[in-house]
Amino acid sequence: MSAWVEFERRTDPEYEFFSDRSIGYARVSGMWGIAIRTRSGTYDSYETEEWRFNDAPRSYRLEALDKLPELLEQLARVANDTASELKRKLVSTKQVATTMSQMASASPARRK
Repeated sequence: MSAWVEFERRTDPEYEFFSDRSIGYARVSGMWGIAIRTRSGTYDSYETEEWRFNDAPRSYRLEALDKLPELLEQLARVANDTASELKRKLVSTKQVATTMSQMASASPARRK
């Protein structure tokens, strides 16, 4: 479950070019944690670079700090949405399991 909050953005509508920087919670270099991401290019094709927070350029870390509370709010929303989706799937799974259990326990004469 990752989440990103943008803290800097530049666009050039004439060339459909953009660049942005975001602070997020994501898996970077095989580890989950606070991270910094840059993206640049066109909306159809862009490059992304990600660092674990402590490995990001110092200037990016300083720019991103003000967005940390917003990132925590975003993570809470993502976690709540994920929990709601899991609960919904659990209800469906229980219904299927109950139906299958009832079918399995029915006598062979009743199934015909």
